[in-house]
Amino acid sequence: MKKKKLILVMIAILLSVIIAITLFLVFRKDKVTVPISTHTIRPWTKITSEDITYIELDEDLIFDDIILDTDDILDKYTLAQTTIYPKSFFFKGMLEDEGMMKDGAYRYLSNDEVAYELYTNEVKINAQAITSGMNIDLYLTLKDQNTIHSDLLLANALVLNKYDRDGNVLRNNDPVASLAIRIKRSDVNYLNKALAIGDISVIVSSEAYSERDTKLNEESSIIKYIDSDDNATRE
Repeated sequence: MKKKKLILVMIAILLSVIIAITLFLVFRKDKVTVPISTHTIRPWTKITSEDITYIELDEDLIFDDIILDTDDILDKYTLAQTTIYPKSFFFKGMLEDEGMMKDGAYRYLSNDEVAYELYTNEVKINAQAITSGMNIDLYLTLKDQNTIHSDLLLANALVLNKYDRDGNVLRNNDPVASLAIRIKRSDVNYLNKALAIGDISVIVSSEAYSERDTKLNEESSIIKYIDSDDNATRE
């Protein structure tokens, strides 16, 4: 009799263990390793391994737009209007490749420089032959009564980006609507006046991939003409 009771107890214990294991497997929540930020990450910042740490979360707590793969985070840049705070998730839509950033190139502007937009319907340019990162020269041609003046206006203006008509950055040979070029703030007035009084031709610089800064051709008679109030304000 005692032996029978012992067998029944062992069977009950075994059934309890089986039920416990079954319940654990049924209601178990899988853990997922999730990357989060280690500190505040500002806009236009390249993400490195030092910016990332990891936590374990239940799988059902993970939103679809949380980035889980570290490879989708490293070497990407935060967008211009994006700040990632400490211990925050990395969400889809807040990071992108440097080459796809509409305003990424503007990070390289110094305090005395601006991004000036040249529209292809306003200047003479073979925009598809020009690439981002290339230096261009700007020539001004104008007519003063019966005399035609033409000379270099700006040398080595860096092309920051090329855009289509919707403002999207171009990386191919699609039709180009405008170029964003880097020039000195003090040269903006000259370029504005030049567009108003004459024709601008865009030429690939002889130092297309040099590190030289944009230079106004101050010795040119064209500049002296622009500096004349009477001429600079005429239609």
